[in-house]
Amino acid sequence: MNIIINAATIDGFDLEAGDEIGIFDTIPSGEQICVGSIVLTGPIIPGNPLPVLACTDDPLTIDQDGFIDGNPILYRLWDDSESMELICVTMTYDLGFDVVFTSLGTALGSLDGIPSPTVDAGADDETCEDTPYTLSGIATNQDYVEWTTDGDGTFDDASLLNATYTPGNGDISNGVVILTLTAYAFSPCGDHASDDMVLIIQALATAYAGADDETCEDMPYTLSGFATNQSSVEWTTDGDGTFDDATLLDATYTPGSDDISNGVVILTLTATSIAPCNTDIEDDMVLIIQALPNAGAGPDAGICEGETYTMLGTASNYGSINWSSAGDGTFDNPSLLNATYTPGSGDISNGTVVLTITATAITPCSGSITDKMTLSIDPLPETPDTPTGPIEVDIHFTSTSQYETQSATGALTYLWTLSPLTSGNIAGSGISSTVTWNAAFHGFAYVKVFAINDCGGVPSDSLKVFVYNSVGVGENYGDKMNVQIIP
Repeated sequence: MNIIINAATIDGFDLEAGDEIGIFDTIPSGEQICVGSIVLTGPIIPGNPLPVLACTDDPLTIDQDGFIDGNPILYRLWDDSESMELICVTMTYDLGFDVVFTSLGTALGSLDGIPSPTVDAGADDETCEDTPYTLSGIATNQDYVEWTTDGDGTFDDASLLNATYTPGNGDISNGVVILTLTAYAFSPCGDHASDDMVLIIQALATAYAGADDETCEDMPYTLSGFATNQSSVEWTTDGDGTFDDATLLDATYTPGSDDISNGVVILTLTATSIAPCNTDIEDDMVLIIQALPNAGAGPDAGICEGETYTMLGTASNYGSINWSSAGDGTFDNPSLLNATYTPGSGDISNGTVVLTITATAITPCSGSITDKMTLSIDPLPETPDTPTGPIEVDIHFTSTSQYETQSATGALTYLWTLSPLTSGNIAGSGISSTVTWNAAFHGFAYVKVFAINDCGGVPSDSLKVFVYNSVGVGENYGDKMNVQIIP
């Protein structure tokens, strides 16, 4: 019987005197039964008889200790100084094997040593939650390797030393995961090796700019940003306003003129992730900018006594408007831009009145703005006195008569009238007039004067004049005719 051996050196251990070789029978079920051992008395030299010393009490036979004809024999080598298994070699034997260990045969080859596996999972490291991590495992003397995790991530191929690990949600939530690399020994050796590495998982930054909101054009706005897992934050605007400190989550923003003109601005909060993450996260909020109200009462104007005035008000960005008077007149509807104003007696007496429009702000703006205009009220002339002059005219003796009145306050000119038209003609000059009587007219005539200015004319009371002709008796003498009967 020859023992086939495949290497003389096992991972740096020379086979020498005192080294023991165990002999096992491997039964069909795979169980290994120790049937004896040999001890080397010297180094193994290929081609020479084995330098062994029998250490069993009885010769080894086919039927001894469950040794079954046709089963492979397993040789195991121990180095006593290391107290560890160094080699697994499976041999076959001849049917007539019945010799003792001291005559097992001659070494035909060299002993091939299989050392125990070693493994290194790599140094602890970190990755970003959105970045799969490529491992750098090292193993020797392994049949195969396998990566495992104490988290919920996944490997692209757990049997690769440089497998790629993708963190799971639980890993990201915990911020850390332990990855284990196990190196499995060649069969039938069972001394496996494993090593761990800790993978820190840095979460991405989050950013929340806050809910959309509004402010008044004259009110700086304090932001309410929120961020996590950030190394820094910064606010930016798509308008022309300014931040007091753009690196603060609660920075204060002052709208610019363009922001106010546009009525809206978008403010963006950018959160920079902590290394090794390199993704910036942004969030926007819309800030409505309410303009302050504007109001105009219109130009100063004038009306005449007895007239009303329609206001020419203008306003923008207002919640409501209201007209008010410094006098005693009234508005038909003071909440209308084009309200109608009727002067009071005090306004007319004073000749002017100040009218004010007030526009209130729209929330969130507060307060109001006003503007004024002066309305001049030009009075009509005073009522002129009733004309004075002859109230009876005998056209037989008088063809013309003079009439006059007193000057009326506020009058620029005077207009004289005579009625009926058939009574004659009247020509006025200021506060005086001349009537040229119609010689054919008999009856009552009426003389009246109008005081006139730019606002119109005011008539006097009429002066009643009896016109007659003393030659003959006319039909219209009326009650001016006296008759005496003398006996």
